[in-house]
Amino acid sequence: WSWIWSDKEKSTKKLHKGRNSEKETNMKRNYQNLVILYTALGLIAPMLNAVTVVDTNGFTLSYDLNDDWTGATWTMKADSSGVAWVGVGFGGNTMTDTDMVLGNMNGSTAEATDSWSTGHGAPGADTTANISNITGNKTGDVLTISFDRPLDTNDSTQDYVIPLDTQFDVVWAYGNTVNSKHSTFGSAQITVATPAAISAVSDSGFTLSYTVKSDNTEISWNVTAPTTGWLSLAFGSSGLDIIYGYVNGGTTTVKDANLGSPNPVDDTTQNFVGTPTGSESGGNTTISFVRAIDTGDATDDVVLSLNQDFVITYRYSSDNSDTVDYTNASTKKVNFKIHSNPNVTGTTQLFSTTGFTASYKLNNDWTGVTWVITSTGTWAGLGFGTTNMTNADMAYGTIKDGAPVVKDTKANATDVPVDDAINNFTNVKGTALSDGTIVLVFDRLFDTGDTTGDFVIPVGSAFDIAWAFGDTFGSQHNNSDRGTASVTITTPPLVSAISDSGFTLSYTIKSDNTEVTWTVTAPTTGWLSLAFGNDGSDIIYGSVSGSTVTVKDA
Repeated sequence: WSWIWSDKEKSTKKLHKGRNSEKETNMKRNYQNLVILYTALGLIAPMLNAVTVVDTNGFTLSYDLNDDWTGATWTMKADSSGVAWVGVGFGGNTMTDTDMVLGNMNGSTAEATDSWSTGHGAPGADTTANISNITGNKTGDVLTISFDRPLDTNDSTQDYVIPLDTQFDVVWAYGNTVNSKHSTFGSAQITVATPAAISAVSDSGFTLSYTVKSDNTEISWNVTAPTTGWLSLAFGSSGLDIIYGYVNGGTTTVKDANLGSPNPVDDTTQNFVGTPTGSESGGNTTISFVRAIDTGDATDDVVLSLNQDFVITYRYSSDNSDTVDYTNASTKKVNFKIHSNPNVTGTTQLFSTTGFTASYKLNNDWTGVTWVITSTGTWAGLGFGTTNMTNADMAYGTIKDGAPVVKDTKANATDVPVDDAINNFTNVKGTALSDGTIVLVFDRLFDTGDTTGDFVIPVGSAFDIAWAFGDTFGSQHNNSDRGTASVTITTPPLVSAISDSGFTLSYTIKSDNTEVTWTVTAPTTGWLSLAFGNDGSDIIYGSVSGSTVTVKDA
């Protein structure tokens, strides 16, 4: 609890019985007022992983793709005097024959309707509502409505199928009276993007890439071979766990199987997530499938190891029959690492320049951050609390043999940084993207407790950083590939809930939605209180006497 007094007097208050009785009477009276204010708040947790795709004329639209990439949480926000409703339409740039969602606040309850617009009249509700988890709030002149929606709702007559990685149209609007014409509207083209795939193999027309799901439980595979016949992958050193596929007459076949001789034998259980797809084009065959890292099928499937040496055997043949025969197949075994997903969503960019970017994500307790460094070099370094490399506290990392290496070091002028006696980095992740960019991820506390080797990073105040990157790990950077900056790490912004005659109430919800930090200001040098709930029995009260702050749960 943070109690902020706006008064300028700091005189010591003498408490008398009569004054206390008067205060108690005022407290009872003011609880009733507070109940009315509090029930209208409509608390809503921020979308920490959101991607903003529209931000214009007081309207903002963001999405947060779910883990299965089958749907998203959408948040639409309107910031305008007197705003009462907000809406978005998918797959169109006008209101004619457009799939729309309209939202508003009804008291403290957020409402949203899955609608179909036939023209410039009020859209009608769909026969089947395909949105869920509706939340929202109205703070001042800012209206925010969030809802979940599958990309494909299977409602082919009234819902647009939202594509992935493909640009599409949206139309948006907001107005001052519910069920009445908009006051402001517009359209835009947006893209819902999936995380970038990592290239694993590219050899004589055969390519293999993958994307690891954000929670590191599934992998999406994309395989292309220079053939119009069949292709296959075998997971693990034994080569027994096989996926094979082909396209014949426009029909795609992808099977989970075991090695046979000379043909694979289909597994009793096909352990795919979703339905595999495939295509033929320009003499090439491509198959795509999603599989759990651990399918739970200990008899037929191997567990796909992350961040460790792993063997895949690939085969393909020009034989375009439905029988996969290994006899004349091109066969090759490759050894590489399947990298865990280094993607950290909900980050705040701290600094960016050509070839180097540093971002952070505050942890739940605000005691440290997850750092995300990207660089076009083969190595990258970030120094904390310094404008040069003399005795600087530095993070120094690269992708070595396919695996991330990030070291907690002390820089010594132009020499290679020396490892600290204590490594205060945890949860190191990273990858090299197909365009050559490296991504390095690690956690670090603001105050690591290492008074000799680490800088104490402040929160809410500026500090210096030094950055650099280079072409060879262990070698010096080019003169142009380095620099310094002054930056600030900020805590999550407060959400204003009440501002009334000098009384203000704001809050911040913890990122895992388990705690709320409240800040309360009252135009008094006496006491103030909050009562939670309709019955007003759960109370927090507080006062300041001299330099002593008293806050009680009562």
